[in-house]
Amino acid sequence: LLAVVDAHGKFTYINAGRPGSVGDAGTYNDSLLKRLVDRRVWLNIRERRQRDGHIHGVYVRPYLVADGAFALQATCMKCYTDNGNLTARQRSFNYRLRRVVEQAFGRFKGRFRLQV
Repeated sequence: LLAVVDAHGKFTYINAGRPGSVGDAGTYNDSLLKRLVDRRVWLNIRERRQRDGHIHGVYVRPYLVADGAFALQATCMKCYTDNGNLTARQRSFNYRLRRVVEQAFGRFKGRFRLQV
């Protein structure tokens, strides 16, 4: 299952159409989501820029946040690889990036009583 959750914990994309052996990165590389991100039309970025995405008056475009299976790209942030030497700031960064997604999946599993 490949899913995207926004900053508010709302699922904005779900792809369940690949065998589990393919993995998340392979599923993403073959997905509509990747094509939309590559064409910069994911989340209607041009349209949304005018109404949200501003922090203290500066526009911040949306990013995907992914685990270590994904390649770091201009549109995709990754958590720091935990090799046992992370600083407190790096651990905090990882925690904050993953928290929203993990909470959204927890609510999803609780609501539908599914094994994900």
